[in-house]
Amino acid sequence: MSVFAEPLTLNGVAVADMAQLGLRWSDAPLSGSVVQRLCNGQAVKQTAWRKRRLTLSAEGTVPPALAAIDWSAPVTVAGPRLTPLRGFSEGPQLGFDHFAALWTWQLTIEEL
Repeated sequence: MSVFAEPLTLNGVAVADMAQLGLRWSDAPLSGSVVQRLCNGQAVKQTAWRKRRLTLSAEGTVPPALAAIDWSAPVTVAGPRLTPLRGFSEGPQLGFDHFAALWTWQLTIEEL
C-alpha cells in the first residue's frame, strides 16, 4: 500500500514511498536528423527518428526494486504526471554521500 495515489512503478512494481519522497525526473527528447543541401544551396533538415530519454534521480533511500530488475531486458516506467515509457537502461548509478550519510541514485532510460 502506498501513500501516493499513483506511485512510480518500474516494470509494474511500485517504488517504495521513502524512495519517492525526494524523486526528481527530467524528460528530454532525442532525435536523429541530418541536414541536406539542395541543388540551389538551400538546407533542408530531415529527421529520421524521435525518442525520449527519462532520467530519475533521488537522495536518501535506494529502492529495493532496482536490485531485482533485469537490466538486459526492456524496462517500463510509469508514474504521476509521467507519460509511460518503455526502453533500455544500463541500470542505476549508486553513490553514497559520506558527509550527509545519504544514498544517491540516478537511472536513465532511453525509449525503444
